Amino acid sequence: MTKGYYGPIILWFCCLAIVAGCKVHSSRNPTQPSASIALAPATVVEEIKPTPMNPRPTPSTCDIAKQMILDRSFSQWQGLPTDCDWTSLTGPLPADWTLVPGRSMITEYAHHASIKLKVNGYYLPYFTYTEGRLILFDASLVSTPAEDAALLATLGEPEKCLTWQDGMEPMPATECIFASRGMTVFTNRDHSLIAHIALYPPCATAHYEQYLRPNLAKERLPKGN
Repeated sequence: MTKGYYGPIILWFCCLAIVAGCKVHSSRNPTQPSASIALAPATVVEEIKPTPMNPRPTPSTCDIAKQMILDRSFSQWQGLPTDCDWTSLTGPLPADWTLVPGRSMITEYAHHASIKLKVNGYYLPYFTYTEGRLILFDASLVSTPAEDAALLATLGEPEKCLTWQDGMEPMPATECIFASRGMTVFTNRDHSLIAHIALYPPCATAHYEQYLRPNLAKERLPKGN
């Protein structure tokens, strides 16, 4: 066969295809146009990896310290940071310090001013300031024996232990000082429970004893009262 023989056959098949397409189109209801589904472009969430120009945001030292206090989690405590705004923890401070009960220290320091505020998880929490700067937070812990044991095991050997007054009862060698970490824990006689805790900026033991040591003793009332 020659090439001219196939031409009419190819043309005939093309006509059949056109006619079939027209029939399918005419069978659709003209009042019901075919639905057109618009697909929104997919949103690709790409993790932003930290770079020297785009580091991950990290909590500030102040925020970490506040959260540790709220969580009563001190295994990683490294001292009370200075120059922090503590109002998110303490609330607005009173303008007149004389109207607020003071907190006595072992060694009275004229520039100290202490106030008792409410913080969940603590009993009688005191905040002590000097020249507007928080230098001491001390309070009785509301904790379980297991929590106390875990913290004491983490802290290890104290730098020094003193005798403190639990009300009117002397507690020999149970005021355990970790001054380089800015923490002192006041325990019971067998060092199994924490009765009180003091948090302050890291310092020498002598500085804590002279300026930061809270006085937890109670004066004995005179007879007849």
